[in-house]
Amino acid sequence: MKSNNGTGFSDIPNASSSSYTTPSINATSALYNYRVRYAGSGSLNNSNCNNVTAPYTIPAATLGSPAALSANSPLCEGSNLSLTCSNCNGNNFSWIGPNGFTSSGVNPIISNVNASNAGEYFVISATACIPTSSVKVLVKSKPTAVISRNFPCFGKTLKLTASSGQNVSYKWSGPISFNDTTQSIAIPDFNENMIGIYKVTVTENNCSSSYTVDVKPAIGNPVYLPNSFTPNNDNLNDEYRVKTVQPDSFIRLALYNRYGQKVFETEDSNKGWNGMFKGQIADVGTYVWILYSIDCNGKKQMTKGSFLLIR
Repeated sequence: MKSNNGTGFSDIPNASSSSYTTPSINATSALYNYRVRYAGSGSLNNSNCNNVTAPYTIPAATLGSPAALSANSPLCEGSNLSLTCSNCNGNNFSWIGPNGFTSSGVNPIISNVNASNAGEYFVISATACIPTSSVKVLVKSKPTAVISRNFPCFGKTLKLTASSGQNVSYKWSGPISFNDTTQSIAIPDFNENMIGIYKVTVTENNCSSSYTVDVKPAIGNPVYLPNSFTPNNDNLNDEYRVKTVQPDSFIRLALYNRYGQKVFETEDSNKGWNGMFKGQIADVGTYVWILYSIDCNGKKQMTKGSFLLIR
């Protein structure tokens, strides 16, 4: 095999087989032409008995610039990951990454990321002479918290606590423009204006999670039982049940007719009486309720009252 660098063809040492691998090439190598001289056995050096192929020019390409990649990393789980390639336009690039991610978009976005989206993302070019580029992504976990609270009577102290990890900040908000930034809060003189939803946001390493708690008074403060109900199957006030009761204050509810017969009893504050007694529609009139519960001081109590069944 012979090569030509512009000054004429010359033999390539040891290039005497049917195949040949060139040394490493660069853009200048495109100036070289290659051709092959061939002949029958023993006749290669006889100019009257050999032939030469047409020249072949090596189509060397200039090494392209790698893709310039960036990402909004680190980011919190639940956020949107933005991947950016500032010089990918028109160059037939594609993205690959963790969790089976692929994209042909220049600046793809992955919504609601989690730990499985963390890792290294690559951009690969269909042009062989452009190197592969990559960018690393870190996904941070959100802090978690457990919320505890008491069930105060009016005039007592409402206590709320958020338990989370170390180096965590807290931000509380609630009814009547309540705000606080401590882990545990104590609000004295609890009253009806303080009933409602309290929210706490816990933040760690610039990632945040929010939790809510529905604050209601203790059952003994006062007893929340309606004075009537209408079991006529219109989906409006069809059952007689305890209202706004705190589950850990409720023990048992029993209902009696005017003859002293027990028509209903439950230890589940979510269940109520549908106005049936022994498979029959109960009479309209006055009924008595007896409620067993825990008072504001943690002691068991029994309270009673009456209500009307109306049809």
